[in-house]
Amino acid sequence: MPETRRIIDLEADMEKVWSTICNPSILGGCIPGCERVEEINEFESKWFTKMRVGVISKHTDFSVHLEKLKPHLIFTFNSQDGMIRGRGEVSIAPSDEHRTKLDFRVDISAGGQFKWIVEQMINNQMDRFSNEFSKCMMEKLQSSK
Repeated sequence: MPETRRIIDLEADMEKVWSTICNPSILGGCIPGCERVEEINEFESKWFTKMRVGVISKHTDFSVHLEKLKPHLIFTFNSQDGMIRGRGEVSIAPSDEHRTKLDFRVDISAGGQFKWIVEQMINNQMDRFSNEFSKCMMEKLQSSK
């Protein structure tokens, strides 16, 4: 199962980071390939994505559920076609008075006839995924100063 983990140090206090990551539009908007987020309620949303791995691309809609257990945010996601599902976990901790460490981990699994191939292709993209997510989170926090 493809997995990634990254710890980033953000120039923002914990409350600001918490409110940013708990916003489904911001969280979903930082997911590489997410084109649109439709909020259903505080805990449920749909993410409309165009997943691209190598030369293969596919539009996939995900149902996303958030569990807000401060200082941990857990989100689970399932594609509408059942081919991709996963779990993400984001934790925050103070780095100093004005900085926060954000620790995120994502596990993704694929299903269906080509499970092994799809998981290998996703696994090859996980570093890029982590880098893009980290960069987006930093930009969102900087722009809301």
